[in-house]
Amino acid sequence: MKKSISLYHDQIGQNIQAFRKHHQLSIKDLSQRCGIDVQQLQRMERGEVNFRLTTLVKVLQVTGNVLFYQITEEKNSFP
Repeated sequence: MKKSISLYHDQIGQNIQAFRKHHQLSIKDLSQRCGIDVQQLQRMERGEVNFRLTTLVKVLQVTGNVLFYQITEEKNSFP
């Protein structure tokens, strides 16, 4: 069974937030590093926005591949 695209947005958003918190970055800090708007990053974290691939690439350039790791029950489980 295929996952709804919104489930992927939710998972990526959760991973962005977990990455940000793990590295003790504010939303403003991470948005500046990524070169995207604070409000857009907030909506991405909540899984509320259908973001463009170019926006995702900007975030990936800062965060690396960790956005695609499954979140485990263990907090701060980033490599």
